[in-house]
Amino acid sequence: MAFKTSLIVLLQVSLLAAGVISEDVVFVFQNQCPYPIWLSSGVATGYTNLKMKSDTSKTYTMPYTWNGSIWARTNCSYDKTLNFSCETGDCRSGSIICDSLPAIPVTLLNFAINQSVVHYELSLRHGFNVAAKIQPDGGYLVDGSFGDCPAVGCVADLNHVCPPVLSFSNKNGANVGCYSPCDKFGPPKYCCNVPGCHPDPYSTMFKHLCPSAHVYPGDDRPPIYGCTGFKAINVIFCPIV
Repeated sequence: MAFKTSLIVLLQVSLLAAGVISEDVVFVFQNQCPYPIWLSSGVATGYTNLKMKSDTSKTYTMPYTWNGSIWARTNCSYDKTLNFSCETGDCRSGSIICDSLPAIPVTLLNFAINQSVVHYELSLRHGFNVAAKIQPDGGYLVDGSFGDCPAVGCVADLNHVCPPVLSFSNKNGANVGCYSPCDKFGPPKYCCNVPGCHPDPYSTMFKHLCPSAHVYPGDDRPPIYGCTGFKAINVIFCPIV
């Protein structure tokens, strides 16, 4: 689930090219889902107030240097022994604070922050649980690209169109997640991670529905964008379209 080494190289090059200085890196999280979510990250951000009710937002100042994944957990609760767990995106730590990568399937929002440059992508390589979008507020591209920083995401609810063979159901039989073909079936046919491979029909369908997300291991379109000069990075769960 970690970023590729090439992402770190791009990050270092962009910093040298842009000549950026240290500024606060502000993330604004918005929950537009009709249910609560619990924010999660594979690398600690220092924040512990992680529950977001429906139609609420949280503003965090992120560390100047931070690489990791952020995701939403759903239907979380404590049991009688105070073990904390979630229906999707569970951290498998027994705590509301994550110290590990999530159970799949899960929508991952990947970031590499270095000073005032943020590289970002939305990944469905490990499936889908919640629709999400990353949308910088202003800013301009680095890494030799030009123009405004674009939004990326998957705003479609793939749980509604997930093929039965990939569906992840809760204890009541409701479909609450969708596995990636690679995680479900394995290589080589479904893990398109070598030159010249072609995505399978499932991945092709997901790419059609979420064209700005990275869907399978070899998916590199669009590129991983690097952005600087923004007011904030908006992260929207269940964006209203």
